[in-house]
Amino acid sequence: MMKKFRFDSLLKIRENIRDEKKMALEILLNAQSELHKKIDNQNRFICQHIDRWKQEQKGTVLPELLIQFRNHLEHLKSVQKKLQQQLNDLNAEIEGKRIELNEANQDVKVLENLREKINEKNQEKTKRLEQKELDEMASHFSNNPAE
Repeated sequence: MMKKFRFDSLLKIRENIRDEKKMALEILLNAQSELHKKIDNQNRFICQHIDRWKQEQKGTVLPELLIQFRNHLEHLKSVQKKLQQQLNDLNAEIEGKRIELNEANQDVKVLENLREKINEKNQEKTKRLEQKELDEMASHFSNNPAE
């Protein structure tokens, strides 16, 4: 009969904490993926905008149109820069969450190892007790063969 591990409730709590940290990291990784898509779309949009400008301006370039193009391009690049900054901030947050998850995994692993060691000690103790009983029975029967 196995004894109940004294730290089962603590182990469950640590496993729940680990699972929560894992879910939080997954949410951030999904947000990172979406942000990468937005940045890629923004880069394509900027390239398309430049290509369209080049196609439309095959001859003389009016200064007013050039100023409008530059202003719009600067706006698009500032949006791109903001998205990149958001990605950088998100990457830092993801790294922090990864560290937290690794620590939570370590906490769970320590308790699992402790449980395993306690179970091994209990099994050894049980084997010793059983062997002692068998030895006593054998000793009793060898001392009293008539019974």
